[in-house]
Amino acid sequence: MFCFRTTAFALMLTGCAGITEVDNSFKSSLRMLEPGTMDEIAVIPCVSGASCMLSIPEKLLVVSNTGVLNIYDSETLQLVDSKVIGGSSLSGYRDMVLSPSGNSVFLIGAYSMLIELSLPDCEVLREFSVCTVPHSLAVTSGAPEYLWVTDGFENTVYQVDIDLGQSLCSTSIPDFFQIRLLEPSAYYHNFLLMGSSELLWKLEHREPGLVRLSYEKETLYQSWDAITAIPDDSNFVAVTGDGDSFEIGKLYVSNEWKEKTSCWFIFSDRAAVEGNYWQTEPGNDNKSVYCMGYSGNENTILYRYSYTEPAGLMEEKEFSGFPVDLAIGNSGNLYVLTRE
Repeated sequence: MFCFRTTAFALMLTGCAGITEVDNSFKSSLRMLEPGTMDEIAVIPCVSGASCMLSIPEKLLVVSNTGVLNIYDSETLQLVDSKVIGGSSLSGYRDMVLSPSGNSVFLIGAYSMLIELSLPDCEVLREFSVCTVPHSLAVTSGAPEYLWVTDGFENTVYQVDIDLGQSLCSTSIPDFFQIRLLEPSAYYHNFLLMGSSELLWKLEHREPGLVRLSYEKETLYQSWDAITAIPDDSNFVAVTGDGDSFEIGKLYVSNEWKEKTSCWFIFSDRAAVEGNYWQTEPGNDNKSVYCMGYSGNENTILYRYSYTEPAGLMEEKEFSGFPVDLAIGNSGNLYVLTRE
């Protein structure tokens, strides 16, 4: 759900100054960890250039920037199947999201195209284009259902009709606020949070083609790098900082508006985390969110944060390699994807 990190590492590792479509392979590792303690259960070498993954019932989907999709058994990490879903792309194949119906998966593919894969057979259903440089994806349920796409070049968010694959409307923010991510509310169907380099934004939609974008003034000069909705709850867990130091905490955002350009929020139960390039995923124990980042010296740091009392950081682990993606299985197992 958070492609800023993946794109940044791809460019850093290759020394590129911009997005380049090339065949590029990195050695990758896939770790399976125990929930809670985060003890290592298994580690396997993964498909070269692995760039993102998604957990679905009984399977773990891993896609590489060579356009290869590997399908693993989520309990044993045995390779079940492998498919080619597109051509090679350094900047593509990231940010897989499950459709609201659960019957398909969307992801950013090669050459700025979006791909929809069928489930459970993982065949390519369609490819379509929404914007110049798709940066992150999100989906919202309700009636109707939408796909949301951010454009990293235009700093714009698009509301997309899932059935047609066409944009219904778009809204932009000033260029000096770089969009980081989108995260839908798990409780309300009509709004998403948008993290940016210096502000927290709220995106509200009432009907097709009608989107309202507001920001929280008190979050100015804070970078919102990772946000996760707490399952079956109106609250979130977020990672925010000023570039040098970051905190993780529980984020409450009101569904009511104080004024035209501001939404009321509370950021509480904070704890300092060391690193950057953050990603968060909720555990399935109704109390934990896992937070992964880059701790320096080519190492990945993983924290477990509890959003129930007593709230705060509970465990942390460090692994070799650059962080690529984090997923949680139905059984609660954690999957950590890294690049050497």
